[in-house]
Parts: sequence; C-alpha cells; structure tokens
Amino acid sequence: MHEGRCLCGNVRYEVDGPFAAVVNCHCSMCRKHHGSAYVTWAVVPAGTLDTDPGIAATAHIFVDSRADWDTLGDDGLPRFAAMPPSR
Repeated sequence: MHEGRCLCGNVRYEVDGPFAAVVNCHCSMCRKHHGSAYVTWAVVPAGTLDTDPGIAATAHIFVDSRADWDTLGDDGLPRFAAMPPSR
C-alpha cells in the first residue's frame, strides 16, 4: 500500500500494488514547477491508486535538458535523453 498527498494536503491518494516505474525527471517543466534539478515521480497502473514511500528511482529521464549546475552522481541508474521505451 502506497500513500501520498500534495504539499497542502488537500489531495491524498493510496496505491495498492507495485509501481510500473519510478524515475527522476530532468525536463525543464519539472525543474520549473518543482524548483529543483529534477523531480522523482512514480507511474502506477490505471485504477490502482493506494501506497509505501519505501521506493527508489529506477532511471533518470530527460537528462539532456537538466539544469547546468546539476551534477548526476554515479548512482548506477540508467539515463535517458527522453522518455525510455516501455518495458
């Protein structure tokens, strides 16, 4: 069970089951909206909203458009210039 909420707490969710993917997005839109070098987000199968924050990113995406000052450490995650192909 995975649970989460927006920062203000007005929207809450639960995901029952595994995530389809967890990625670190470096696109300019995510950087702008989150005020950071990247944002980590999870993809869930439709109809499964339920939770567990004990998850980790499985990839970095849109790394070619990341902030100039952002350095990617050697975390062993694959890196993609765009959205990776579906599994």
